[in-house]
Amino acid sequence: MSVQLFSDSHLYRTGSLKWTGITTASGEPTIGAWVAEMDFATAPEVADAMKGAIDDGLLGYQPTWLEPRIAGATAEFQKRRFGWDVDASQVRLVASVLPALEATIDHLVRPGAPDHRADPRLHAFPDDSRQVRPPSSSRFPRCAARARSGAAGRST
Repeated sequence: MSVQLFSDSHLYRTGSLKWTGITTASGEPTIGAWVAEMDFATAPEVADAMKGAIDDGLLGYQPTWLEPRIAGATAEFQKRRFGWDVDASQVRLVASVLPALEATIDHLVRPGAPDHRADPRLHAFPDDSRQVRPPSSSRFPRCAARARSGAAGRST
């Protein structure tokens, strides 16, 4: 799989938040390294798969027939790239990173053990840097409920 790299000037011309939307306190431009934008092109194989999905009308929630295909491809990739034997039936799909992280913590942390869930905001620091506030328990209702009840940390 090939990777196309872009020059800094190309990335700046895209006008993205990371490359053009962040300035220092003095107004000088800077790169927002915390912004989750790609600095390289999509691999042709991935672009072809995405274009095929668009052409097929797969623009909403994924159909049930797709999950085992993705799980199988993931297991094959893990074997080919890392030599890991992953049972495709053990691969789980999630909508985004935070639910995956929460499911992993729920699975790995023993029941009743304390755990820390970092505030997932892209802006890592509050406006008033003199007072760092912990994330609101309403942002992680399952964690807060588990902490209050001492409920099991392991998902079933």
